[in-house]
Amino acid sequence: NNIGVTYYLNGDYEGAVKYFISACEGYERSNPDDLNLGLTYANVATTFGDLKKYKEAIVYAKKALKFSQQTRDSYSILSAFHTLRDLQISNGDTTSGLANLDTARTLATDSKVH
Repeated sequence: NNIGVTYYLNGDYEGAVKYFISACEGYERSNPDDLNLGLTYANVATTFGDLKKYKEAIVYAKKALKFSQQTRDSYSILSAFHTLRDLQISNGDTTSGLANLDTARTLATDSKVH
């Protein structure tokens, strides 16, 4: 994941996504409960989004959301909903994107996370 971050910060999104995916595969094999797995899914989603590969990005955004819901971490859940919303809207799926915005807004209000 750290190598992917370095590539990302240097603007090499293709290189970054390669290392992020490799990190995901490593976590999935060796430690699927590691909280870094959810963060790395989100990194893949964001990077694919930056590459305008929205379908791939949405796959990883949904993985990040599912993982964050399993951990029950309010901040991660809200972040995952917002990432998914942005990607869906960028991909032309405004209806799903706005539905996820409403869900995130409700969760934020209910959990007092801002």
